[in-house]
Amino acid sequence: YDMEDIPDLCQIVAVVGAYANGTTVLKGVNRLKLKESDRISAIINSLGLAGVKAVYEDNKILIYGKTPQRATVDGGNDHRTVMSAVIMFSGANGESRVTGAQAITKSYPDFVRDFKLIGGGVDVVI
Repeated sequence: YDMEDIPDLCQIVAVVGAYANGTTVLKGVNRLKLKESDRISAIINSLGLAGVKAVYEDNKILIYGKTPQRATVDGGNDHRTVMSAVIMFSGANGESRVTGAQAITKSYPDFVRDFKLIGGGVDVVI
């Protein structure tokens, strides 16, 4: 998937890639280094902590699909990192924790409440 013109969707597409069979390739990702945080590192680290292999090379992120496992992830003071981690962990095995969740107030302060209203976040502790 080409993320060049839609960089703000890259983290959630990476979560979908974690649950997909096979390898997901996200290209055109270099701009992600220049957001609220280095989102390339955030994707690689969050997925890795959850047991999903992801690598960055040549303006691409490769994600090797595998059901995420419970973990604790630091939101890195980035609202999109927090929200994508919450969604990722909602299907993970076991209780997970996302620290720094206050970062969601930047764009979607009611995210956790709304996510729970639609049935998400059963095993996610923030």
